[in-house]
Amino acid sequence: MQRIVINDPINDHKQGEIIEGENEIARLMRRRVAMLPIESGTLVHPMAGYVARSWGKGIDLDRNAGTRAAPVVLFVDPKLPFIYWCARIVPIRNDEQARGSLRLVTDGNTGHTLSGGLSSDVVPSFGEKDEGGGWTLYGRGKLSIGMDGWLGLSLYGTLRNARILWSAVSQSSQLVEPSR
Repeated sequence: MQRIVINDPINDHKQGEIIEGENEIARLMRRRVAMLPIESGTLVHPMAGYVARSWGKGIDLDRNAGTRAAPVVLFVDPKLPFIYWCARIVPIRNDEQARGSLRLVTDGNTGHTLSGGLSSDVVPSFGEKDEGGGWTLYGRGKLSIGMDGWLGLSLYGTLRNARILWSAVSQSSQLVEPSR
């Protein structure tokens, strides 16, 4: 079992570091290190295996209508059917609870990418804020594509009082529960 570090709140581990072994993965999960399942053999290209992006001060999603946000492009392999994602969400206003839903969808607006199906089977929900004053949400989906190539993906949601600070997506053959 392998995971790739996306974000470590105390910076002991750098983004892109591969973590192996169930005990070490569990230890880092307890420390709230954001990690996604990964296949180390996919890391042959800068945009293959996983992609992570920071969104500066964040992408505001303070609306009732569903909208796409945080677009990425990932080189995908049809032999790896699971797509995992995580995103760091913070409230826009601290006096109001963030609410809504967020999931990963394919996005043809990213240009010159494959079309394919992505069914989200794990859609996260907001709980209590963590010690950093926000939430790291995790999700998973099953990918259906006919060939390898570039796939556009975006987060889609109907959120109130929420801003996306960073997001990441990985592809894996492992069917595991997304990190909590």
